[in-house]
Amino acid sequence: MGSLRRLSPFISILLVGALAGYVMAAVIGIVLQDNGLFGSGESSAARAYMLGLLQRDPDSIAALRPHGDVVQRAIEFQSAEQSRQATMRPLSLTYLGGGTLGRLSVHIYAVGMRASNGRDQFFPLALTLVGGKVVRSE
Repeated sequence: MGSLRRLSPFISILLVGALAGYVMAAVIGIVLQDNGLFGSGESSAARAYMLGLLQRDPDSIAALRPHGDVVQRAIEFQSAEQSRQATMRPLSLTYLGGGTLGRLSVHIYAVGMRASNGRDQFFPLALTLVGGKVVRSE
């Protein structure tokens, strides 16, 4: 019984150290993940594309898309011009998350818009990027 009392402080220190190590590893993992060091942070290209989309700026959108043919770019400029006349006004842009695997990354956003009648609407938008260029938005 006496030898058990002598081991008690060592066992307590071991358990507290294991618990502290577990908590520190969890916190460090979350911080590294949120900073994008392991490919799960927000891409600056995706953010710039979303801001250009909300500001209805066809030049910034075209700069972040792969170079297509002239007809495709003309269609994009025309749709951007038509959307400028729309009555929806952007309210918010929230990054929900995403992931990266090599050159491929997917980023998901929630966009808040206000219609001319005063009703707020929210919708999700997913961007797929390959090599820093937006190849798909849905």
